[in-house]
Amino acid sequence: LVSMPFVHSVSSLLLLIVTLSVLSVVNVWAESPSSIPIAKSKVVAKIAFGEGELEIPRPGPESVGEGIPTAFLATADGRKHVLIPHERSIIIVSSQGQAERKIYLTQQGGKLLRKDTFLYDMVIDEQGNYVVLEKVGGTVMRFDPKGNVTSAFGAFVAADAIEKLSSGGFAVRDPGCSAVNLFDDGGRFLGYVKDDNLSALSNTKGAFARVVLLFNKRALVWLRPQKGAFPRLFAGLETREKGAKLYEATPVGFLADGDLLLMTTEQSTKGYCSYLIRLSAGGKVKGQIRLPATMEFASSIPRFWRLTPDNKVLGFRTDEKAFRLVAYDLPGQ
Repeated sequence: LVSMPFVHSVSSLLLLIVTLSVLSVVNVWAESPSSIPIAKSKVVAKIAFGEGELEIPRPGPESVGEGIPTAFLATADGRKHVLIPHERSIIIVSSQGQAERKIYLTQQGGKLLRKDTFLYDMVIDEQGNYVVLEKVGGTVMRFDPKGNVTSAFGAFVAADAIEKLSSGGFAVRDPGCSAVNLFDDGGRFLGYVKDDNLSALSNTKGAFARVVLLFNKRALVWLRPQKGAFPRLFAGLETREKGAKLYEATPVGFLADGDLLLMTTEQSTKGYCSYLIRLSAGGKVKGQIRLPATMEFASSIPRFWRLTPDNKVLGFRTDEKAFRLVAYDLPGQ
């Protein structure tokens, strides 16, 4: 990247000092609840593993990824779009939950992408094109609805997430250089926000979610503006189970009203469990649901959760026979 219009650096030590100062005056921790039953999910899509035309093929010994989809999303028409990295394809699932067609992603001239291409995350732009983060090449590739590549942009060290910005354009998180890179709708580089713990998710005011774990017991949630201002402490969370160890805390998405969804996974004497926690725009816990633990894929699958246009939370489950997308109602409804 050559042009860098603005750079914002954050001192972790300074943030810690400020945090401890705040916590010495204000108690921001959410109170741990009593035991919460595991929420029931609804299966909204099912794709079989196998060699059929509309199935997910078994990976070979040199295939990228883990042999399961790395990303998925829902569109306003109710369809689900599932990214298959080792086949370099996208399976489109109908609103009734059945695979209806498969798109093979190709280079210019219709040639298939290289076998080492690692399609890692994706969004859909306003024109219905697939905008896909390619991890091995360190770039973003744009494909038309038929799967033909039309352009590419960006140069990343170890990017792992792409998001659409509410103001237009895209944010790409690159832990390899501790930054979130910003691009306009055409892929023109606008600058970056420098921060070790920043997600690519931002609210309607352009502030990015930032989460830091403290001593495996608490999570601090910050809001980080794109320009100028210092990060604002948004909320603090303790483990849900008494005596548990907090394994991870990951932003899922912002709602239109400014609420933030956060997914946490923690370990207790009972094993692992996960929670979807809804934080209000004021940083208070507005609702929460308990989920089966998902940490078994945490090291290799970038997309566990996504918000849908009709305000459901979309996740996934797998077994030896099929990949399933499951939906939950928003906590706090």
